[in-house]
Amino acid sequence: MRGTKNITLGIIAVFMMIYVVLIGLDFYTTQSNKLRVERVLPRSVEHALKVGMETGDKAQVQKVLTEELESALSNADSIRTKILAVDLQKGILSVETSVDYHLLNGKKRAITTEKTVIMEKEIPIEPR
Repeated sequence: MRGTKNITLGIIAVFMMIYVVLIGLDFYTTQSNKLRVERVLPRSVEHALKVGMETGDKAQVQKVLTEELESALSNADSIRTKILAVDLQKGILSVETSVDYHLLNGKKRAITTEKTVIMEKEIPIEPR
Protein backbone atom coordinates (compact mmCIF):
# COMPACT_ATOMS: atom_id res chain seq x y z
CA MET A 1 0.00 0.00 0.00
CA ARG A 2 2.81 2.34 0.86
CA GLY A 3 4.54 1.77 -2.51
CA THR A 4 1.37 2.67 -4.43
CA LYS A 5 1.09 5.94 -2.55
CA ASN A 6 4.70 6.87 -3.40
CA ILE A 7 4.22 6.00 -7.06
CA THR A 8 1.05 8.11 -7.21
CA LEU A 9 2.80 11.07 -5.58
CA GLY A 10 5.75 10.64 -7.99
CA ILE A 11 3.44 10.69 -11.02
CA ILE A 12 1.66 13.79 -9.72
CA ALA A 13 5.02 15.50 -9.13
CA VAL A 14 6.13 14.69 -12.71
CA PHE A 15 2.92 16.13 -14.15
CA MET A 16 3.33 19.27 -12.04
CA MET A 17 6.90 19.70 -13.29
CA ILE A 18 5.77 19.30 -16.91
CA TYR A 19 3.04 21.88 -16.32
CA VAL A 20 5.53 24.36 -14.83
CA VAL A 21 7.88 23.85 -17.81
CA LEU A 22 5.05 24.49 -20.28
CA ILE A 23 4.03 27.67 -18.44
CA GLY A 24 7.65 28.83 -18.57
CA LEU A 25 7.86 28.12 -22.31
CA ASP A 26 4.62 30.04 -22.93
CA PHE A 27 5.96 33.01 -20.98
CA TYR A 28 9.27 32.87 -22.86
CA THR A 29 7.51 32.65 -26.24
CA THR A 30 5.25 35.59 -25.41
CA GLN A 31 8.12 37.79 -24.23
CA SER A 32 10.43 36.92 -27.13
CA ASN A 33 7.70 37.66 -29.69
CA LYS A 34 6.88 40.93 -27.93
CA LEU A 35 10.54 41.99 -28.01
CA ARG A 36 10.81 41.02 -31.68
CA VAL A 37 7.77 43.16 -32.58
CA GLU A 38 9.07 46.10 -30.54
CA ARG A 39 12.47 45.82 -32.27
CA VAL A 40 11.17 45.44 -35.83
CA LEU A 41 8.27 47.92 -35.83
CA PRO A 42 10.23 51.21 -35.49
CA ARG A 43 12.58 50.32 -38.36
CA SER A 44 9.69 49.22 -40.59
CA VAL A 45 7.65 52.36 -39.89
CA GLU A 46 10.67 54.59 -40.49
CA HIS A 47 11.46 52.86 -43.79
CA ALA A 48 7.83 53.07 -44.95
CA LEU A 49 7.76 56.78 -44.11
CA LYS A 50 10.99 57.40 -46.07
CA VAL A 51 9.53 55.64 -49.11
CA GLY A 52 6.27 57.55 -48.72
CA MET A 53 8.05 60.90 -48.49
CA GLU A 54 10.07 60.10 -51.63
CA THR A 55 7.08 58.92 -53.68
CA GLY A 56 4.31 61.01 -52.10
CA ASP A 57 1.98 57.97 -52.25
CA LYS A 58 0.09 56.94 -49.10
CA ALA A 59 -0.88 53.57 -50.59
CA GLN A 60 2.81 52.83 -51.11
CA VAL A 61 3.41 53.48 -47.40
CA GLN A 62 0.88 50.79 -46.43
CA LYS A 63 2.32 48.35 -48.96
CA VAL A 64 5.94 48.83 -47.87
CA LEU A 65 5.00 48.62 -44.19
CA THR A 66 3.06 45.38 -44.67
CA GLU A 67 5.84 43.78 -46.73
CA GLU A 68 8.52 44.74 -44.20
CA LEU A 69 6.56 43.39 -41.24
CA GLU A 70 5.64 40.15 -43.00
CA SER A 71 9.25 39.44 -43.91
CA ALA A 72 10.62 40.35 -40.47
CA LEU A 73 7.91 38.56 -38.47
CA SER A 74 7.59 35.39 -40.52
CA ASN A 75 6.74 33.26 -37.45
CA ALA A 76 3.50 35.21 -36.82
CA ASP A 77 0.15 33.68 -37.76
CA SER A 78 -1.30 37.00 -38.88
CA ILE A 79 -0.25 40.64 -38.93
CA ARG A 80 -2.71 43.53 -39.03
CA THR A 81 -1.56 47.11 -39.51
CA LYS A 82 -3.70 50.19 -39.17
CA ILE A 83 -2.39 53.60 -40.14
CA LEU A 84 -3.64 56.02 -37.52
CA ALA A 85 -2.15 59.19 -38.99
CA VAL A 86 0.00 60.01 -41.98
CA ASP A 87 1.29 63.33 -43.25
CA LEU A 88 3.95 62.88 -45.90
CA GLN A 89 4.61 66.62 -46.18
CA LYS A 90 5.48 66.97 -42.49
CA GLY A 91 7.02 63.50 -42.19
CA ILE A 92 4.62 61.96 -39.67
CA LEU A 93 3.46 58.34 -39.61
CA SER A 94 1.56 56.70 -36.75
CA VAL A 95 0.77 52.99 -36.95
CA GLU A 96 -0.96 50.39 -34.78
CA THR A 97 0.14 46.80 -35.39
CA SER A 98 -1.41 43.59 -34.05
CA VAL A 99 0.51 40.34 -34.37
CA ASP A 100 -1.18 37.00 -33.65
CA TYR A 101 0.64 33.75 -32.90
CA HIS A 102 -0.05 30.41 -31.21
CA LEU A 103 1.62 29.13 -28.08
CA LEU A 104 2.78 25.53 -27.60
CA ASN A 105 -0.39 24.69 -25.69
CA GLY A 106 -2.55 25.82 -28.64
CA LYS A 107 -3.68 29.13 -27.15
CA LYS A 108 -3.70 32.16 -29.40
CA ARG A 109 -2.01 35.37 -28.25
CA ALA A 110 -2.01 38.85 -29.77
CA ILE A 111 0.57 41.59 -29.36
CA THR A 112 -0.66 45.09 -30.16
CA THR A 113 1.87 47.89 -30.46
CA GLU A 114 1.56 51.50 -31.52
CA LYS A 115 4.44 53.46 -33.02
CA THR A 116 4.73 57.04 -34.24
CA VAL A 117 7.68 58.26 -36.29
CA ILE A 118 8.44 61.90 -37.03
CA MET A 119 11.09 62.41 -39.66
CA GLU A 120 12.83 65.70 -40.17
CA LYS A 121 13.63 66.91 -43.64
CA GLU A 122 17.05 68.27 -44.35
CA ILE A 123 16.86 71.79 -45.70
CA PRO A 124 19.92 72.78 -47.67
CA ILE A 125 21.49 76.01 -46.52
CA GLU A 126 22.77 78.23 -49.29
CA PRO A 127 26.12 79.90 -48.64
CA ARG A 128 26.13 83.70 -48.59
